Amino acid sequence: MSSIEPELVAHIVAAPDEDGPRLVYADWLSDRGDPRGELIVVQCALAVADRGDRPAHETNPLRERERELEASHRDRWLEPVLEIAIGRYTFRRGFIEVIDVLQPDIDGAHLREVCPLLRAIKTPQATVNDVFRNIDALPLDELTIYKITDALVIHRVFEDPRFERLRRLDLHFQNGRPHLNELARLRIPLRRLALRFDRAQPFDEPALLSHLTAHPARSALRSLDLAHTRAEELGLLAQLPDLEELTLTSCSFAVQELLQLMLPRLTLLAITDSVMDALDPAILIAVFPSLRRLRLSNARLGDRAALSIAASPHAARLRRLDLSNNHISPVGARALADSEHLRGLVSLDLTGNANAVSALDHVRQSLVDAEVRL
Repeated sequence: MSSIEPELVAHIVAAPDEDGPRLVYADWLSDRGDPRGELIVVQCALAVADRGDRPAHETNPLRERERELEASHRDRWLEPVLEIAIGRYTFRRGFIEVIDVLQPDIDGAHLREVCPLLRAIKTPQATVNDVFRNIDALPLDELTIYKITDALVIHRVFEDPRFERLRRLDLHFQNGRPHLNELARLRIPLRRLALRFDRAQPFDEPALLSHLTAHPARSALRSLDLAHTRAEELGLLAQLPDLEELTLTSCSFAVQELLQLMLPRLTLLAITDSVMDALDPAILIAVFPSLRRLRLSNARLGDRAALSIAASPHAARLRRLDLSNNHISPVGARALADSEHLRGLVSLDLTGNANAVSALDHVRQSLVDAEVRL
């Protein structure tokens, strides 16, 4: 390693959210014929484009080049880390930042040496103790624990001060809901919290969101991902007015309760695997004035919902629309494609609407700036 390279990497580690130090390093690598320099440039450009919801014709060449670079060089780039820990690794802006741990007994200090930008770990409960043991060597911003069968494992996260730098926490419970008195211990000022459950499970303790919205740390929360939320819990979201992203999966509530939420900063709303027969998406779009990304997947929506979105002037704010796995026909698909209000879409997902497939060519010809999946 050149004497200047550790210094360049140190600048990136000191400011991991900034693109500038990464691009300086990318130039240095490219000058020496290292293709990872181009990967850094491409992935930084994609990150900017995704944040700005840039149209598909701008991002597709970048995504294609990203795929080519990883196909040609990924095995070589991963060889040093796979010798330390078997896992699924993800590059972000040219550096390995995520590992899904697939083995016990990881050497955190050694892994950090090879992956100085490692910021996120995904781990099943079976190997979570290895992550806890290595937390000093792996100062994480994001932690995902899945296949949780014993809620006691989250004690360590909630009570250990070394986890206070976490900004994203995803907990996936395999056997119903956790005990809410365990969740009440949460004091981390998270930006994102995801609590997922394989199935609903009745319990007599206070509502989950009543704990969450009472926490002093709630003011930092910007993204919330919940499953099996019930009507009596949904209204508590009004106590999180700064929420920017909300995902609700397999939930049970009346549409009117959703429409009464005052979330003026909400830019992303996803409702999946929930029966929404009575939903008029146009009203939904109008209620949340900052909405840019809307996902209503597997919600039993048909052409009436598609026609309502297509006719709504408020839909002009949308940049990404996902109506996958519903009951939309070519009539609804063409209405969306021909809507003057949806010219700004960069992504339209109609996969799983089997009857709409015959409209694919028409949709793609009409929405030339959008990535269309059907």
